[in-house]
Amino acid sequence: MNQRQQGMTHKACYLRLLVAIAITCLILYVPVILGNNVLVYRDIGYDTFHQYLPAYQFFANLLHNGGGEYSFSYGMGTSIYTSIGWIADPITLLNVLYGALFGVEKIAESIVYTQIIRIICAGLLCLKFLQGRGYSNKACMASAYVYAFSGYMITSGEHYAFATLPI
Repeated sequence: MNQRQQGMTHKACYLRLLVAIAITCLILYVPVILGNNVLVYRDIGYDTFHQYLPAYQFFANLLHNGGGEYSFSYGMGTSIYTSIGWIADPITLLNVLYGALFGVEKIAESIVYTQIIRIICAGLLCLKFLQGRGYSNKACMASAYVYAFSGYMITSGEHYAFATLPI
């Protein structure tokens, strides 16, 4: 197969993988996308509900309303940069920007979409990585699909930044 035909085959692989991931995400997250649920876990520690979401809301309010580099909303006050790690994940910044534009009460609804973005990115980048190693397209697609829905993405997905690490 010449290089042009192989390139077209690679493009078809990306499209097929994207469609497979999108359909699976729709099936997995339909209660969140079409229902009244949000992808904020209320598990034993409530950490996504009590830590992540308020941090996103804090930074969204800061972007929307402006503010200084010092905040009294934490303890006796501290620099806002001490908690910047909560939003250091570039995909999480989309939630903060969404909240700044449309209101902080909407951030919880947007988390599912950033999680889907993470899953898609993980799958497509894994496909690119494996194709660069010379594996067959079928093997690359199957492996990339499994990687996109791996434990890092789904199980550790409640800690949103951990789901970005494999990307």
